[in-house]
Amino acid sequence: MTSMEFPHDEFFDYEGFQIVKKTDNHLRIRGVRQIDIFKYMPNERGKFICYYTKQEIDFSKVNDDYCDCLNDGSDEPGTSACQNGKFYCDTHFNHGHPEYIPSSRVNDGICDCCDGSDEWSENRLSFRLPDAVQKSLGRYQTPCPNRCLL
Repeated sequence: MTSMEFPHDEFFDYEGFQIVKKTDNHLRIRGVRQIDIFKYMPNERGKFICYYTKQEIDFSKVNDDYCDCLNDGSDEPGTSACQNGKFYCDTHFNHGHPEYIPSSRVNDGICDCCDGSDEWSENRLSFRLPDAVQKSLGRYQTPCPNRCLL
């Protein structure tokens, strides 16, 4: 694979994890800032290169919920598989909201990104606080409300 092909603006889905999507002629990979997307393009052999070690792994292993790039977690920007990774929220403007979170917080049932993009699997905690309590604490559980414009 020397390039990524996108038939009909659809997304590629590896093992149920939406990792690559083309929208409005932009390539999107869950958990990656748009300005860093070039780092996630497969090389001429169809491989992803880990940031720190320069280890090559199959591109299908990106965001597969298993940490292959142990030193930097760069292969798992959209999952919680790597302890030292960063997940960049879909909405990047900052009005007191984080631009990124530790990837260990992805899909933990707590809404960290103001747009809820860190809770894409909508895992639910076994105990749910009443909405009024969540609002008073400023911390929300899934399903996430969009708080970006607040």
